Amino acid sequence: QASRVLNSGATNMTLNNLTLTGGNTTANGGGIYFTSGTLTMIDCTVSSCNSGIRGGGIFTTGTLNLVRSTISNNRATNIGGGICTDFPAVTLTNSTVAGNISANDGGGIFTFGTLNLDSSTITGNQGLRGGGVFGQNSTLQIKNTIIAANSATNTATDVLLFAGTTTSQGGNLIGDNNGASTQFPAGIPNANNDLVGTVGAKIAPLLSLLGNNGGKTQTLRPIAGSPAINAAVTTALVTDQRGYPRVVGIKADSGAVEVGPTVTVANSLDAGAGSLRNAIDTAAADTSIVFAAGLSGGQITLSTGLLLVDTQVNIDASSLAGGITISANNTSRVFEVATGTLAAMNSLTVTQGNIAAGAALLNQGTLTINNSTFTANGGGAIS
Repeated sequence: QASRVLNSGATNMTLNNLTLTGGNTTANGGGIYFTSGTLTMIDCTVSSCNSGIRGGGIFTTGTLNLVRSTISNNRATNIGGGICTDFPAVTLTNSTVAGNISANDGGGIFTFGTLNLDSSTITGNQGLRGGGVFGQNSTLQIKNTIIAANSATNTATDVLLFAGTTTSQGGNLIGDNNGASTQFPAGIPNANNDLVGTVGAKIAPLLSLLGNNGGKTQTLRPIAGSPAINAAVTTALVTDQRGYPRVVGIKADSGAVEVGPTVTVANSLDAGAGSLRNAIDTAAADTSIVFAAGLSGGQITLSTGLLLVDTQVNIDASSLAGGITISANNTSRVFEVATGTLAAMNSLTVTQGNIAAGAALLNQGTLTINNSTFTANGGGAIS
């Protein structure tokens, strides 16, 4: 917080696999100030930077290319909380802009110039107008991108084009078209094969929190039931922001993250086809494990020992109104996440584990837990 992180001009520069954070300036560009040439950022993060004027994360008058990168939790006193561009061409591919704030316009991105968005996610940003994207005398080209669940204290929570042109190339998810209704007519889908909501009928993207979902940067992963799943139009991209395969299922997903295969737990048995244990044991990497509707409010009781998670999985019961309970019936630990494993759990109740430490859960990997309860475990819940 003592200075801007990077100041550069009149050059071409590539940044690869870097995190730039804690920048602070009373001028433009809290994280990066780039004045000419071309700046290319691959697998990079710009986070928690502050600008006293424009571009909390990045301010540029040069060409900017973001590839598999994340701009998050930056703040600008004036415009462009995440990114502010002044008449260059800016392209985001497989990238995320999330949690940025501007006191004025363009919480996520403020652009004078050309902005190209391809398979990116812009969400959770806040501004006076154009919480997600504000275009001033700009040309916007948008494809397979999520711009949703942003906020604005005045108008246009997601996209505001103030003079200029916007071309939809299809496959976009726009939560609220107030401020861009001409460019994004409402429809699910509309004539451009976009999913577009309105002030009175916003479309929620249903994304996870910003976090480690694999790859080199933090991302937001569509959860079960997200309208972004299989909503993209044909793409030439072969991977998502994490470097995972881009097309899984019948079509690609909108946004920066492609959801992996989904397996449904069909019964409350402890083993065998359709069981949670079988789903975990046979899961491919980046599998979402969801639950049949009939299991809502029910319980799976373990009788053959703990559930070992040693492959990247997301165990997600968020679609069940009553959630689901996983119990070891006081005979063993409930879950163990193996060393080096990336996993997530959502909307679970984990109970009646019984062992000296970590009775509900022993975590030796990287685990994200959302909306879950750990109760009545003997020997302490989580270790």
